[in-house]
Amino acid sequence: MDQATPLDAAAVSTDAGQLIQQTPAAEPGLARPRAGQPLSGQSRPVSTQHVAARPAASAQHRPQPPTAGSSRQNGRPSSGDEERALLRLAGIIDDQEEIFVRRQPESLRLAGRASGSLAGGVTSSWQITRPQPVWLSHGQGSRIYDVDGNEYVDLHGGYGAALAGHGHPAIVEAVRSQVGLGTHFAQPTRTAIAVAEELSRRFGLPQWRFANSGTEATMDAVHLMRAITGRDLIIKVEGCYHGHHDSVQVSVCPEADDIGPADRPLSVPSSTGIPKAITDLTLIVGFNDLVAVKRVLEENPGQVAGMIVEPIMMNAGIILPEPGYLAGLADLLHAHGSLLAFDEVKTGLTAGPGGATGLTGVTPDIVCLAKA
Repeated sequence: MDQATPLDAAAVSTDAGQLIQQTPAAEPGLARPRAGQPLSGQSRPVSTQHVAARPAASAQHRPQPPTAGSSRQNGRPSSGDEERALLRLAGIIDDQEEIFVRRQPESLRLAGRASGSLAGGVTSSWQITRPQPVWLSHGQGSRIYDVDGNEYVDLHGGYGAALAGHGHPAIVEAVRSQVGLGTHFAQPTRTAIAVAEELSRRFGLPQWRFANSGTEATMDAVHLMRAITGRDLIIKVEGCYHGHHDSVQVSVCPEADDIGPADRPLSVPSSTGIPKAITDLTLIVGFNDLVAVKRVLEENPGQVAGMIVEPIMMNAGIILPEPGYLAGLADLLHAHGSLLAFDEVKTGLTAGPGGATGLTGVTPDIVCLAKA
């Protein structure tokens, strides 16, 4: 009898379990471009501060007006209008957060209870939000409900995992019927073959391996590129998030003072506990920057195993690849004996039946799939 197969996969590899870490930088934040730079092309990420749960915003994290004699970004002097606008914004945020907290007494109670047993008080660091995390009870269709009974439109969808909404009858019935056949065998079933064949048809890659999470998928992809080429160096895009393993926990959301020049970004560890020797094996480039990739390959001849990239960058909003960028990556890497891996953890189905691979018409050497 068949059992439901794991939902995370990679063409020749797939995903792994998420670490629970207290370090805010260990989880993806919203990568922001430098001042005056649009969210397109080669945007540079700057880390956002995750703030621990508390009843109201502290002055430390409110928008602050410039002090006397100070200047704004890019050397522009502050004006009275700007100061008044920032003060007004701080007041609006305080008012809204007070309303927010009043509506969520049970979330506040659970936050206090969770701090005794959950690292950081939540199950994943990105959930550490101000003024407090929203604790959910259930979802139905396009709506989700918190433990205080407040209803929300789910514009997030679990990073795309809830593509069909919550509690869809067809999905509920499919899961229920499979669970009735058994919960865990640790042996192959016919369903695994059917799913792998369908993925091969959609993504154009013949061999698939199932695993447990997006992290494990991208980790296997890095291992494969290194094993096949016999090389150690990996190229990664600044601001992209590829999971919780050392090789890709680099320059996910670095501080502005640490990122280095735009044409030569520095490799900045995105979590404590990662040896510098491992961080140094990951070389950083900007998204949509073929010139930078060419330079890195030429400066490290015969040493680059491959590059891992989100074909549609998702950790800084949604940034589309410029025409010719992905095909150019494949050509450049292959010319240097290196491989190309697409991280489609967030685009595998949300970008279309064949993910961004099918949408763009560029087939990489490895595809990583998981939640979405």
